[in-house]
Amino acid sequence: MINMDPIKKDKSQIKRERIRAVTSKILGNFNREEIEGPLLCGDTITMTDGNETVSGRVNFNPHSLKVEMVSPIRFDSVPISYATNQRSFFSRVVRNITVDGTEPFKASPYCIQTAWKILEEMYIDYLILSGMKEDLARKWEAFNMERERMLTEREEYNSSIDRMIAPLIKEKSELKRRFKAGEMKEMEYKRQRSTLIGMISDLTNKKKTGPVFHEYFNEEISLCMYIRFSPELIEKMLSPLQ
Repeated sequence: MINMDPIKKDKSQIKRERIRAVTSKILGNFNREEIEGPLLCGDTITMTDGNETVSGRVNFNPHSLKVEMVSPIRFDSVPISYATNQRSFFSRVVRNITVDGTEPFKASPYCIQTAWKILEEMYIDYLILSGMKEDLARKWEAFNMERERMLTEREEYNSSIDRMIAPLIKEKSELKRRFKAGEMKEMEYKRQRSTLIGMISDLTNKKKTGPVFHEYFNEEISLCMYIRFSPELIEKMLSPLQ
């Protein structure tokens, strides 16, 4: 029987959808500035509500589209990108999207509409984070105090996993030796070897390998779609200039 029940969403996904739905209503106050002539690679698209100006740089080729939100976030002291000499904290690449004509490539109407939609979603990310500045400030201060402890705990945790994996690797090597010595049939050897490989893989996947920063700010990251979440972004968000 086919299961017709809808896919269950986790709490973080439901929370993200609710927050984005409420925040997106703000976009109704924005007007897109008219694009004069064809949109070329490297051009900027802008929308404004009279007070806030939101801009995105559009780069594309015959195979992909990239949009980077360059305003309202500023770039002072931001690491430089080899491609644009600036790096946006908010960016998105869309593959398999077409452009018009030959070089210099011009964006197709679909390409332009997609770029606008991406910029709007990026701005929603920005608004969500802007509304959390006080919480981010407290959490950023706590993170800087707890970072070393988190790194130590992670190292100890991963070491405990390694200690559990070590005898399994040894057992796998012994299994191979017994098979080559003719002490086991091939079918039994493959069965036991497969079991050991699965156990080793499961334990390896339990190791914590991502940046502790992402682990600490996982809840905030889960609310956004196109964010390049980093310590530099937090510092920018908390800057008096923003």
